[in-house]
Amino acid sequence: MDFDLIVRGGTLPDGRIADIGIAGETIRAVEQKLPGSAPTEIDARGNLVSPPFV
Repeated sequence: MDFDLIVRGGTLPDGRIADIGIAGETIRAVEQKLPGSAPTEIDARGNLVSPPFV
């Protein structure tokens, strides 16, 4: 899947570490490790991320 933005390695509210893939204005995937790359990537390691607020 192609993403415009990937937020990498953020901590979800439940404690899991995950990548969030976004295409356009829609969150398309929340997975432990998304394959590939995107034109824009944000390193969120050590930060709390919550998909509704991305």
